[in-house]
Amino acid sequence: ITTANSTTSEVVVPTVFKWEHGGRHVYITGTFNNWERQIPMHRSGNDFTYVHNLPKGKHAFKFIVDDEWRFAPDQPTIADIEGRINNFIDISEFTPYTGDDQFFEKCKDRKIADEEFSQNIPDLDDYTKEPPALPPHLRHIILNKPTPTIDPQALPVPQYVSLNHLYCTAIKDGLMVLGATQRYKEK
Repeated sequence: ITTANSTTSEVVVPTVFKWEHGGRHVYITGTFNNWERQIPMHRSGNDFTYVHNLPKGKHAFKFIVDDEWRFAPDQPTIADIEGRINNFIDISEFTPYTGDDQFFEKCKDRKIADEEFSQNIPDLDDYTKEPPALPPHLRHIILNKPTPTIDPQALPVPQYVSLNHLYCTAIKDGLMVLGATQRYKEK
């Protein structure tokens, strides 16, 4: 495994390092910085990522998770001469994608048969139908009904099928009344 200082190529490759195994504070270090500095990784939910420009070659690295040196079991590993397991990445053969210069010319030359295109004009009934009817048990709105008791604050007890619903009245004089029912304790 080469270190960042021993490679002769000046081409650098933006490399994404990812730790997906939890932790509160995760750092990364490796041959790319001669194991001298712990670089903090960026948290996104439970995952941590870090992008580093690496020279082409093979690089070993390790994660420091909550002050404990760890390797990612779901990434390639290699043992060093002392038997410690590290993760490694090989970017020796990396070639960046530069695009296809002939792409637009190829597209212009391609003839598409008319059979590949069609128009399905929807039937008039498909988009002029009435919306589905409200289920009958939800038509009983408890808003603005006379109270069955003398207490004006008491509302009638809703049917169990109309609990946990939002009710609204039609707009009248620029005002819409909303009401909600919620299940409390038992039926």
